[in-house]
Amino acid sequence: MALLINVVGIGLDGEAGLTEKVRGIIDQATVLVGSERQLSYFSQTSARKIQLGNFQETIAQIKTDLNSQEKIVILTSGDPLFFGLGRFLLEHFFPQQLAFYPHLSSLQLAFNRIKIPWQDATLISAHGRNTEALIKAIQRGDKKIGILTDSQNTPSAIAQLITALDLAFSYQLWVCENLEGTEEQCQCFDLETVKSLDFSPLNVVILIRQPSAIPNPETLPKLGLSDETFLSFPDRPGLMTKREIRPLILAELALKPNQIIWDIGAGTGSVAIEIARLFPTSQVYAIEKTAMGVSLIQENCQRLQVNNVSAIAGNAPTILPDSPPPQRIFIGGTGGNLTAILDHCETKLASDGIIVFALATLEHLEEARNWLKKHGWRDRALQIQISRSLPIANLTRFSPLNPVTLLTGWHS
Repeated sequence: MALLINVVGIGLDGEAGLTEKVRGIIDQATVLVGSERQLSYFSQTSARKIQLGNFQETIAQIKTDLNSQEKIVILTSGDPLFFGLGRFLLEHFFPQQLAFYPHLSSLQLAFNRIKIPWQDATLISAHGRNTEALIKAIQRGDKKIGILTDSQNTPSAIAQLITALDLAFSYQLWVCENLEGTEEQCQCFDLETVKSLDFSPLNVVILIRQPSAIPNPETLPKLGLSDETFLSFPDRPGLMTKREIRPLILAELALKPNQIIWDIGAGTGSVAIEIARLFPTSQVYAIEKTAMGVSLIQENCQRLQVNNVSAIAGNAPTILPDSPPPQRIFIGGTGGNLTAILDHCETKLASDGIIVFALATLEHLEEARNWLKKHGWRDRALQIQISRSLPIANLTRFSPLNPVTLLTGWHS
C-alpha cells in the first residue's frame, strides 16, 4: 500500500521552524490541509488548500484525493500523536498510509521556557474534554501537571477548580501563551490572581505543587480547619480526615474539658489537633505507626502552636500510652489490629468513656460492631456521604468524597 499522506507538526513560527526535509515534503504537496493560520504560512504554494473545519467532510475529501493519487500534506499543531489530530487520522486511515513529522509540542516548549524538567510530569488534555483526569491528578497531588486548555477550560477555570477542591496543599500556576510566536510570554501566578485574568486562546497551563504556607493560628477558625492548613504525606497528600468529617467526629466523641483522649492511627494529626485547639485543657495522645506521620504530627502542632498533643510512634496496641484512663478514644486506623486494640482499650477506658471509629470498609464495620455486641457495648452508626461542589467550565457539579462510617460505642 503506497504511502500517500504526510502529517506535519508545525508551531507558531511557521515554516521557519521546520527542517529542510519537511519543507521539501510540503513543497511537493499537491493538496495542503490545515487550519486557516497554518495554511497562511504557505501562501506561495501552488498546492490546493483545504481548510480544516468539519472533520468528517475533510476526511471524505482527503479520501477522494487519495484515490486520485494526490500528494497530501496535513498540517497540525505540535506533535500530531500527542493529544493531536494523529489519533483521529489513525481511526480513518491505515497506518501504512500515514507518515508523521512531529514538531515540538506546546507542553514540551512550556516546560523548557520555565526551565523545569518534565520527564516526571503528568500531561493532561482538557482541550475538548472533561476535567475528570485533571481532577484526579490534582487530588493525588501530582507534583507537576501540564495541561492543554481550551475556551472552556481556561487558566481561570482551572484556578477556580483547584480552589474548590479544598486541597491539603497548593499549586503554583504558570500560563504560557503563543509559544514560538511574536507575542509569546510565560507568567507565573497565584491562584487568586489568575481567576480574574484573560489570556490568549493559544495557551497551556503548568501546575507546580507548593509546600503549604505557615498559617497564622490567630486568624484560623476555632473548628473546621481547611485541609491545606496541615502538612501532609508527600506521596499521599490527600490522606487525612477531611475538614467536613472532623467536626462530626468531635461531635460523636461528646468532648468535655480536662479529658484524656487517645487518637489511634492519627496520620497527620488533623483530628488530634482539632480536639486540642478546641479543648486546650485536655491532653491528646496521637498514636501513629509511621515515622513520617509522627513527624508530620509534631510539625503540624508547631505550625498551629498546639502544645497539648503528644505524638507517639509505634503500632497499637503495644505502644498505647501508660496514661491516666482516657475518657475518649478515636480510632482512625488500626493497621489490621482492630480486635487487639479494642481488647486493650476496654481495660483502659474510663467507665463512662466513649470510643468512636472512622471506618471505610464494610468488613471493618462488621468486625467492630461484632466486638461491641460481644462485649455488651451499645453502639450507633452514622454513615457520611459528602460531595463538594466543583466548577466545570461555566457549570457546577458535585464531586463525592469517599464515604465514611462513624461508629460510636459506649458501655451499657
